Amino acid sequence: METIEQYKKELSEIDIEIIHKQNEKFLLQKSNVSFLSWFKIVFYLFIVLPIGLFFIYLFIVIFSVPFGYWFFDNIVILPFNQYGIFILLSFLLIIFSKILVYNNNKKIDDEIKLLNSKRLELKGYLDQEVLTFENEQREKGLVKYKDMWGKPNQVEKWKEIDLGLSNNFLNLSPYEFEDLISKLFKKMGYSTIVTKRSGDFGADVIASKGEEKILIEAKKYSEGNNITPQQVQRTLGAIYKYKADKAIFITTSDFSISAKEVEREAPIELWNKYILKKMIRKYFIESEGVKNIKSY
Repeated sequence: METIEQYKKELSEIDIEIIHKQNEKFLLQKSNVSFLSWFKIVFYLFIVLPIGLFFIYLFIVIFSVPFGYWFFDNIVILPFNQYGIFILLSFLLIIFSKILVYNNNKKIDDEIKLLNSKRLELKGYLDQEVLTFENEQREKGLVKYKDMWGKPNQVEKWKEIDLGLSNNFLNLSPYEFEDLISKLFKKMGYSTIVTKRSGDFGADVIASKGEEKILIEAKKYSEGNNITPQQVQRTLGAIYKYKADKAIFITTSDFSISAKEVEREAPIELWNKYILKKMIRKYFIESEGVKNIKSY
């Protein structure tokens, strides 16, 4: 196990170093772009502008404009001679900059390539160590759950805690509870849609399988806060809006006696906390055996 942790630490260090090298390359390219922008200003100021002035001079000469030669000697030729050396040096500087950037980029690319090669080698060692460790754990009768190993009955308890079975889903927010119900029906073979968070008209999840369409209302209530018949009636009314075949009302508490009477005469099922936990255990734990499941 210590060897595995050491390999993970080294891989993490290599990943950080690769990111630093990539950032270094990005900054180098960015600085080169800034230099090129500065060079464009120099180019337009000391090359394009004098050329433009030269053509203006030709226009003046052709049309015999007074002071034409004076304009040429003092406005065009003199500045060009003064800045000629500066323009040449600018060209040499940009060429040198290009060569320098290319060499630095190549150096960084070679370093990244070397780091990736080392990372690949370490990853191979790590995978082998993990495989050996996991085989040893399985030989001891242990099973893996997330990053933990335990006996099957212990893993089952971990799953129950993560799913909220041990504390009546206290760790879940109402929206997370709706998502859990959606995932439950997906495991039951339905395709599901979670409705919008407000203004759902008594429907939190719509489940479909073939031609069957079920409207589901999910209420995360504390124990003792039972569902009333009015709430059940509201969900029944939503059947027609969503064109569903029936409704299922699910709660983490229970239903009042009068609410249960509605179930006998209407296309609706009432799942209290006992039925819900039974279904969660069946489809998230028993059907998966000792497989890893996602925490909610």
